[in-house]
Amino acid sequence: METLQDLRNTYKKLQEECNNIYSKIRELEKKEVYSKYTVGNCYVDKTWNYLVKIVSIKDYWIGYICLKCDSISRYVSNIYDIRNWEKITSEQFKDAYLAVMKDIQDPDFRDKEESNWDRVYKSIMNSVNS
Repeated sequence: METLQDLRNTYKKLQEECNNIYSKIRELEKKEVYSKYTVGNCYVDKTWNYLVKIVSIKDYWIGYICLKCDSISRYVSNIYDIRNWEKITSEQFKDAYLAVMKDIQDPDFRDKEESNWDRVYKSIMNSVNS
């Protein structure tokens, strides 16, 4: 029969093994992100419905310009938080950027049934989903 100390030692060894495996998983995820995402490339985040253009990748952080229906921002995300990003062309990103700029400058844009952003975003999503 195992003693309490034996079980504690076994538990400690298993935790060390778990930590080692977790570190290896993180390292492989990092390599996968670095191979999949590139500075200058553009993506659509299908989870949050916005467009991004990567401006920096350093260590575990990705800096990007983010286009939403009514804003243009700069964000930084941990590489492990990126999910559901699909690549789009820089031309599509540019079209969306110009659409957002046009909408932001239009004092009545909230009163319209369909904004410039809506039209461009639908077009991008149709191309991504086809």
